[in-house]
Amino acid sequence: MLFKKDFDYLFFEQFLPDDKLWYTIKEVAALLGRSEQCVRDCFDNQKLLGHCLNAKAVIGTEKRWSYSISRQSLILFFMETANFKAQEFLIRFQAAKHQLHA
Repeated sequence: MLFKKDFDYLFFEQFLPDDKLWYTIKEVAALLGRSEQCVRDCFDNQKLLGHCLNAKAVIGTEKRWSYSISRQSLILFFMETANFKAQEFLIRFQAAKHQLHA
């Protein structure tokens, strides 16, 4: 699915270190600075979207799940949980930088 990437999306995309499309729970926890359980809770509460699977088990007998969280979902999570808009942040940052050099 193609969609127009707006300024906020591009701003938050720069916080991801590579061009990976899917991240593990451990990788997302490291990026967010949260515990793996916190990330699993966000996944279970549908704050983070992705896939949950166990290919080796018969349906209904799964004991261990593997989570994959999409890059787009992670960026959307950044956008939804930020207490600022990217444009406003950059304007304030530039103003503060100008005051320091004045």
